Amino acid sequence: MQSSPRMRNLLLAVLLACGLLPAGTSILELERMIRSTTGKSALLSYSWYGCFCGIGGRGTPVDPTDRCCQAHDCCYRRVREGKCSPLITPYTFATDDGHITCSNKQSWCERETCLCDKAVALCFASTLPSYSHSYRFYFKLKCQGDKLQC
Repeated sequence: MQSSPRMRNLLLAVLLACGLLPAGTSILELERMIRSTTGKSALLSYSWYGCFCGIGGRGTPVDPTDRCCQAHDCCYRRVREGKCSPLITPYTFATDDGHITCSNKQSWCERETCLCDKAVALCFASTLPSYSHSYRFYFKLKCQGDKLQC
């Protein structure tokens, strides 16, 4: 099911109003990146996908798309080790026909967060053929095994 831009904007506005997403966060930039590379909404298509997409992650990725999320989690871990908060770090980027450019004129935290998000957006684009609706809204208790291993 494809969401309309109006519905997506309404959903994001509700999340912002409820305080679930701080205004100007990298979450919003990530949404724009993923939409530009895949045509899909990050919130609706990837937030609860498999074992690693969304908050947390454990076990074995269910497919290549889930492996993208596992790599993204590891990337964010590296950024957090640099004393940054990637979930709430806004950054600047440009897109042109599916190509993403992270601005060089930003702090280390902003640029590294942007590069993590760019990598997952491109990864999602490369795994579109194997994307499975059966892993959307996946029951995380099925994900057995160790927590995230980077």
